[in-house]
Amino acid sequence: MIYKIRNKRYPEKNFVKHKDNDGLHLASVNHWDFYDCLIDMSEYKQGEYDEACGITWGASASFTRCVFRNAGKLVLIGSGDADKRAIEEGKTVRFNDCVFVNFCRRGPEIQSGMRVFMDNCLIMDWGTSPYWDKRTFAIRVHDGGYLHISNSVFMQNVRPHLNLYLKDKIHHIGQACKDFGISALFSPRTYASGWRRACTVEGDGLLLAENCYAFPDNLIIDNLISKMSESVAKEKYNTALCMMNKVVSEAK
Repeated sequence: MIYKIRNKRYPEKNFVKHKDNDGLHLASVNHWDFYDCLIDMSEYKQGEYDEACGITWGASASFTRCVFRNAGKLVLIGSGDADKRAIEEGKTVRFNDCVFVNFCRRGPEIQSGMRVFMDNCLIMDWGTSPYWDKRTFAIRVHDGGYLHISNSVFMQNVRPHLNLYLKDKIHHIGQACKDFGISALFSPRTYASGWRRACTVEGDGLLLAENCYAFPDNLIIDNLISKMSESVAKEKYNTALCMMNKVVSEAK
């Protein structure tokens, strides 16, 4: 079954507050096409939801001119559940002309063998204190996930407080040791600040980044094979903000 949805705001008015519920929950063997939609968790506290958007358990989707914002965990693609791997692996999610802003992590996180294509997107300001959740990063690809990202801009304006900086370090070290064992302690990547982790790949994940731009320029984008010019990046940034304001004002 294919569903097409336009100018919609999530969570919907009948959203039930619960730590396991997603603002937008796609978890069945169907396909959704979203246009000009807003996924915004600003009206909910941490612990009243899980992800802003979860795409799991065999779902596939495309998002065009959509805005994801104001959440601890923003977008999860692939559940990480071993018993769901067979129906998730190879399923595709596409983001075209989308904005991901004001979140802590998962902007998006891609795993379980799912395939993601992102083009002409803006990923901005992760690690914000109102939405803090353990550690921060923008995009993370691992556990057989695949990402091709192109023509996109990463912008980081957040400057962390010392307490969050230390929490981030501790949780990244813990996660690395959990994933890769004690050898992770000898990898420089283990100690990288989450505020610098713009687009990273780990383990058996696959990532290709083309014609992307990062500000500041010390942000980490793994496997970047070509860099966008600053002038083009500024133009894309301004266009994305205009699109975001339009979606926010018109989504119902």
